[in-house]
Amino acid sequence: MPARKWCFVPKCKNTTYKTPDKTFITVPRDAKRREKWFAAARRDIKKVSEKSTLYCCEDHFKLEEDMEIYVEYKLSKVSARLKPNVVPHLFACQPDKSSSKKGFVKAVRNDQGKN
Repeated sequence: MPARKWCFVPKCKNTTYKTPDKTFITVPRDAKRREKWFAAARRDIKKVSEKSTLYCCEDHFKLEEDMEIYVEYKLSKVSARLKPNVVPHLFACQPDKSSSKKGFVKAVRNDQGKN
């Protein structure tokens, strides 16, 4: 029985147990690429061992655009292989950073009537 996988993106609930039809892509081990993936996912890289094997589910990509061989993947189930510089970029499971800023009010200056 293969090991269970879960998405490393905070607040994403996808696992191979709950969502067995989803594709899970291995998070790169290369330090620079891994750092970019963690930053995009808003996850603290310091809390995870650099030797840990982590996965990111397909919900955080546009597979048709982000994969090198998408058609072959869909037809024959070859391994999912992303284009070299692709980073997870879809995060519907996370609140928007801009909407989570509480207490920020933009001051509006009224210049009417001043000459």
